[in-house]
Amino acid sequence: MLLYLTPAFGAVALLFALNRARFVGRQDAGNERMVEIAAAIREGAMAFLRREYSVLAVFAGVVAVLLYVANLGGGTELVGLSFLIAPNLRDSTDLVTLRIAEPMAPADLFRTARRILEDYYGVRIRADEDGVLTFEAADVITDSGIPLLISGRASPEVPATHRTVFQIVHTKVMSPTRIEGLLARLLSGVELDIQVRPTLGAIILKGSRTTIDRAIAIIEVLDQPLLSGRHGIVIEPVFLD
Repeated sequence: MLLYLTPAFGAVALLFALNRARFVGRQDAGNERMVEIAAAIREGAMAFLRREYSVLAVFAGVVAVLLYVANLGGGTELVGLSFLIAPNLRDSTDLVTLRIAEPMAPADLFRTARRILEDYYGVRIRADEDGVLTFEAADVITDSGIPLLISGRASPEVPATHRTVFQIVHTKVMSPTRIEGLLARLLSGVELDIQVRPTLGAIILKGSRTTIDRAIAIIEVLDQPLLSGRHGIVIEPVFLD
């Protein structure tokens, strides 16, 4: 609805300006000296407008090209993203920490953030017919457990070392599924959630900042061409009395 009001108001403004222009055009131009002065003013104004619009046309063209290039392969989420926040979320101060190590296409980043909000925070994003996105609290608890908005673990009062962090890690050599299996074995017993995103060639890590940094350090060691196609074992020393 809001998207249609803008051009409607613009049309009303144009009609009003046309009406005023016709009204002024019907007025008496005055004596010969007044007509001469008005012609000089008109000539100067038109010269200024021609110069102004020639500069604006170049600027608008450059901006249009840049916006087009920025959205190549990125969908429409970068430009024209209009949103509303539902009343039950408007006063929320909870924090969302999503880290990425490499640039992502806007559409991929938007879809990933949307899924994280829905799966872990209990925030649903509803797209209306006019393209406006509405952020609202979901009324269904997902398989991911109690939403972070309800548990309070995303509250600003929670120390940064204990706050839940999400990290998107793109793999270069090893498959995300392979990385997931190795992390599950190497970090067993650690509170770390791993999601595989084969379409992105990445995994999403969820945990504390310390745990995420440990997982990233392991991935940097394992995701090397030298280790591609090789197998490994985990050895845990046991000390006996």
